[in-house]
Amino acid sequence: MSVRVLVVDDSALMRQMISRFLVEAGMEVCGTARDGVEGLEKAIALRPDVITLDVEMPRMDGLTMLARLMEEAPAPVVMVSSVTQRQAPAAIEALMLGAVDVVAKPGGSISINLGDVREELVAKVRAAARAQVVARRRRPHGAPEDAGRPRSSIGPRASAAPRGPATGSAAAAPPLSQAERLAAVPGGVPPEPE
Repeated sequence: MSVRVLVVDDSALMRQMISRFLVEAGMEVCGTARDGVEGLEKAIALRPDVITLDVEMPRMDGLTMLARLMEEAPAPVVMVSSVTQRQAPAAIEALMLGAVDVVAKPGGSISINLGDVREELVAKVRAAARAQVVARRRRPHGAPEDAGRPRSSIGPRASAAPRGPATGSAAAAPPLSQAERLAAVPGGVPPEPE
C-alpha cells in the first residue's frame, strides 16, 4: 500500500518538486495546498498518511496549521522549511506541537537546491507514515502553555532496544532522527543548558 501525502507549501515550485520526489519514490501525493487554511481543509477532507508542511505561508502559517491540525485531525507531519534548521526555534516549536520530523530547505524558502535533501525528505516521510500521532487536547483557559501538547511516537523505534530486523540478521537499523530522539524523552524536550 502506497503512502498518501498532502504537500502544503506556498511556493508552486516547491509543491511541484516535493510532489515529484515523493511520487518517484513510490508514494502517492493525494493533494497539495498553498497555505495553512487550504492545507487544514484538505487534511480534514483527504485524511493523508503524512503531511509535508512549510512554515512561512500567507493566511495561516505552518505552525498555526500544525497546532490546529493536532486538535482537529491529527496526522504525522514533516516540516519542510528554510526556517527549520536543526536547533532553530521554529523546528523545536514544530516538534513540540506534534511534528514528527523536520527537513531544512537548503538555500531559502524557494530552494532550487531542494534535490540536495531529496533522500532525507523521502526517508523522513516514510518514517512519519509509521508514526502514531495522538490528538492534542484544547488547552483550558489559564492552563500552562504545554498542557495538552501532542505527543508523537514512532512506536518501537523510540525505545532504546536494539532495532535490527526480526529475521535474525545482524544488519543495523538507521540512526534515530531528531524527532524520534525527542519522542523518547519522557515529558518532552529537556530544557536547554545555560
